[in-house]
Amino acid sequence: VREAADHLRLWRRSVQERPEEVIDDLKTAWFRSLVGPARPLAAPWESYYLDENNRLFTDSTREVRAAFRAHGLEFEKKNREPDDHIGLMLSFLAVLAGREAEAVEAGDEETARSLQKDQADFIDNHVLTFVDEWAAAMAEKSDSDFYAGMALLACGLVKERRAQLEEELSDSEDAGATSGAGGECCKEAVSCAC
Repeated sequence: VREAADHLRLWRRSVQERPEEVIDDLKTAWFRSLVGPARPLAAPWESYYLDENNRLFTDSTREVRAAFRAHGLEFEKKNREPDDHIGLMLSFLAVLAGREAEAVEAGDEETARSLQKDQADFIDNHVLTFVDEWAAAMAEKSDSDFYAGMALLACGLVKERRAQLEEELSDSEDAGATSGAGGECCKEAVSCAC
């Protein structure tokens, strides 16, 4: 996160020096970094990093699509752009976190725990499989300190969220293990949270 802040400070300085060019610079850097004239400098798709030939629309794309569908979500550009795009994946996690917050507010601990588990699984099985490599590519190859900083920040925030989920899921297991008479709730809580 410190490196992200450094990049964002450099970007802010460039904005102050050349404010009239900021929007054009960001558009150009976005295109080169994430779309590319031929290939993006930092491909934003999980499948790109997992496939030895950097192919898109692989099993990981289908798995991400299934995770979206399991929560009633579908990407508008399905079959034209891979669902395993880092931006879509982070948006999906934000939707799940929002639903988790609503469940907590409504006192629905079971749904909240289920959404926490789904977030943790999605982060483990999809985001953490490539986010370090993607963020490093953005930091090293992007023409923009803004995009480099945002990629590193996203990477750090995903890892922080994963650690937070680990703690919350562990706390809910511990709470279930200590409640109830005769240990019956303990078995149920542990098996539900796993």
